[in-house]
Amino acid sequence: MGTPSKKNNFPCPRTPALWGQSQESTSLLYCHFGRLNPVQSIHIDATLYTDSDFHPSCKVTAMNCFLLELRVILHEYSNERLSETVRNVIFLANSSLSSNKNITEYGCKECEELEEKDIKEFLQSFIRIVQMFINTS
Repeated sequence: MGTPSKKNNFPCPRTPALWGQSQESTSLLYCHFGRLNPVQSIHIDATLYTDSDFHPSCKVTAMNCFLLELRVILHEYSNERLSETVRNVIFLANSSLSSNKNITEYGCKECEELEEKDIKEFLQSFIRIVQMFINTS
């Protein structure tokens, strides 16, 4: 089997030693998230609670809402490539958030208060919050 030539088929490292380290976990999360871009071509007829204008002081709350919605995708759609990528993203995001689990953010919207958006807008907003975690870790 040859080396993947498509830009979106790049292999993401799966080094367990890196998963416990916040910066590396966030970078791995971004790598796996990049693999979701071609997933947009998979027909997902759903609207998902999306925090498209989250405030930096609510980033953990917003990320948790995104993760809940990713679990909805995982549960409702049975595409193997999608499921594997979403599981990796959830695992790595949880690893990145592990040091923030006890943080209480005030004045943030509950997930159900967020607007429902299509998968494309959901993924674009998720990319922005992942970038926020990378830039502040």
